[in-house]
Amino acid sequence: MYELVVLNSAAKQLSKFDKPVRNKIIAVLGEIAANPFIGDRLKGDLATLYSYHLKAAGVEYRIAYQIKEQEVVVIVM
Repeated sequence: MYELVVLNSAAKQLSKFDKPVRNKIIAVLGEIAANPFIGDRLKGDLATLYSYHLKAAGVEYRIAYQIKEQEVVVIVM
């Protein structure tokens, strides 16, 4: 399992979501920590990033993250 590092900006954004949405995102973050390669690798200038799309409460969200050796860093997109 990878270590999950959530940037302050991402944590701040996460705290603004309603509880059901926040819980869904937190569950997905756990899945990403277990297997960060489940997301899609971006292309071009963003090729160092991965993106995972999810739907919660009828709204589509994207989690963008970067894999650094044994650490997964989540950023806000």
